[in-house]
Amino acid sequence: MKTITKPREMASGLISSINAAYTPEEIKEILAQTNLKHSSIKSNPFGFEITGY
Repeated sequence: MKTITKPREMASGLISSINAAYTPEEIKEILAQTNLKHSSIKSNPFGFEITGY
């Protein structure tokens, strides 16, 4: 992804952002500590979709 990011100056910010993102497991752990108990996490091309009640 770094090689196709234009302009080149944005590539380092993109990589930093991706590296700082939560993983699905981390999101599940965070959600387990909230009132949103009945939730699901789906990956999509833009990140994650979290649904629940």
